[in-house]
Amino acid sequence: MTLRTRLLLGYGYLVALLLATATVSALGLQRFGRSLDRILLEDVHRVEAALVILRALDAHAAAAAALRRGERDAAAALGAAHQELERARAIVVARARGPEELERAAGLEREAAALRAARDRLRAASAPGAEDELELRRRVDAVRRQALLLLEHDTREMQRAEATARRQAQGFALGLAALAVVALLSLGFLSRALQRGVLARLDELKALGDAVAAGDRGRRLRGRHDDELGLLARHLNAALDHQEAQEARTEGRLNQQAQLLLGLVGARPEPTALVGLDGAVIASTLPAAGDARVASFAERIRDERQVAAPGAVRRVADVDGGGGLTLELLAHRGRPVGWLVTLDAPAA
Repeated sequence: MTLRTRLLLGYGYLVALLLATATVSALGLQRFGRSLDRILLEDVHRVEAALVILRALDAHAAAAAALRRGERDAAAALGAAHQELERARAIVVARARGPEELERAAGLEREAAALRAARDRLRAASAPGAEDELELRRRVDAVRRQALLLLEHDTREMQRAEATARRQAQGFALGLAALAVVALLSLGFLSRALQRGVLARLDELKALGDAVAAGDRGRRLRGRHDDELGLLARHLNAALDHQEAQEARTEGRLNQQAQLLLGLVGARPEPTALVGLDGAVIASTLPAAGDARVASFAERIRDERQVAAPGAVRRVADVDGGGGLTLELLAHRGRPVGWLVTLDAPAA
């Protein structure tokens, strides 16, 4: 697998994990929102309607007593209480869901119908009596019991919905925490893999470059991977091996040429040496003392190169009775290449 593919897979996995986290968050918030909608839009409205019914029933009882006493505004107050009761009852019936709620709503409808009949009889009576008021109060109590049953049911439903929403919120929080832990562990694993697979191998490449720059040509990289860095390591190893082989061949060729030069110099009858333009002895059949003298004359040899023309012959005076040196400047295509040095016989 290439390094590019591994990096793409690693970052793709992190992106997928982020998308999964966002998806879980969106779904959790949606479910939590639906639970809140149910509590706020359904149960709360039914509870409010039940409380309105209870308040309207109290108004019914007060208006019935005022009507029996013959108060002037009692009939209007009874009608207003009835309208308020009907509006609240319609809300409760319209928002009823499930078998139990429908059964409670049907019971409320029956008792409300009986209450309407008792109210109509009370209002139609020319002189309402205690029996009429008592009948109305009994119907009011029957409707109140149904309203209290609905209120109790709606309260339980709100508590159940609240518990469900709390469990969903806790599950949502645990899911996000689990995804966060997975994301952190994955990030640590990918960072460790990046450290081992890329950064450590780049450090190895840098160490190899420093070693080669310092002259260590025997160091090699481990090219066991099949990615781009592994291919680079194998290419560098091959280049270093090729350079080492080339240096070995060059050294062998130079040794061969040195042997040829020694053979050429040894064919001359007098002790001879080939000296480079920098004064270094390339090949010599001079005795050890002669080599030492040639080395001591390096500065003068360089000076001679600067003033001599190709083919010119110079002589160095006899030193300590060791014999003089004859220096002939060698050239190739008009360019000086070195000195041919012969040792004269020492003075008598």
